[in-house]
Amino acid sequence: MSHLILGVSGQIGGNLATECELRQQPYQGTWYRWPQNDATPLDVRDAEAVAGLIAECQPEVVYLVAGMTQIDYAETDRDECHAINGTGAENVAKACAQHGAKLVYVSSSHVFGECPTARKEDSPTAAINVYGKSVVHAENAIRAALPEQHLIVRTSHVYGPEERAKNPALHAVRRLSDRRKIRAAMDRHCQPTYGPDLAAAIFDLVKHDCTGTYHAVGPDKMTEYAFASMVAFLNGYDSDDVEAVSAIELGEEATRSRTLWLDRAKLRSELGAKAFRSVGEGLRHLRDAERIPALRAA
Repeated sequence: MSHLILGVSGQIGGNLATECELRQQPYQGTWYRWPQNDATPLDVRDAEAVAGLIAECQPEVVYLVAGMTQIDYAETDRDECHAINGTGAENVAKACAQHGAKLVYVSSSHVFGECPTARKEDSPTAAINVYGKSVVHAENAIRAALPEQHLIVRTSHVYGPEERAKNPALHAVRRLSDRRKIRAAMDRHCQPTYGPDLAAAIFDLVKHDCTGTYHAVGPDKMTEYAFASMVAFLNGYDSDDVEAVSAIELGEEATRSRTLWLDRAKLRSELGAKAFRSVGEGLRHLRDAERIPALRAA
């Protein structure tokens, strides 16, 4: 099976590439702002370039993980966000439909607003920020263009191996190693998801020929403060260097749900209860991984 990873230079794209290598599957990747060896530059807003690349590569599966994920930046640059995440997804979906490729789109829990109860895959979306609304647009465009040939995987709070160390765990370690304190919301919940497990789950869903929408998140639901405290503790730092604050004190541009909560039952029924490691297991694996020098030195 041949794979095309749009956005291989990002965290999830990198994890998908690693999973391809582990499974000895051929793949091609693209990058936009961050050059990547052996990958092709691509702006998903360029419909002609997208169609040309897919026509040239003739992949069986296309993974769309390229997009604007900076939630606060999206709030102030909404036109760019909708062009990249919304129009970009439309371009990719139409090209996949034209060339018979299956499209896997990695979506976000931000398609929902406040979640007092766990949201299922068919729960009505209710995005409360620009980023979330652009992702809803992308999902709808993909379903319309590829009703039988799409797989939408919603996830949340992804951490793990990443070259640029921007995810919540590595960012925290970098700050702590520089002897800087961390401020984390004590009144906002998340479902930390280990990136390598997410990539493996996506490939297993593709292998099982799954279509439609799945929620793929880790098994633990906790506050962002609790997660940051675990990162500190498991990497040998003083948990007192993690300051508990209210979400409003963080001064973020975008409104965020304080109770994001995705139901995992559908994924568990397909892949089993052990598809994702617990937060403790994931953070220990990340800490001990030989390919993470920043954590090895911590």
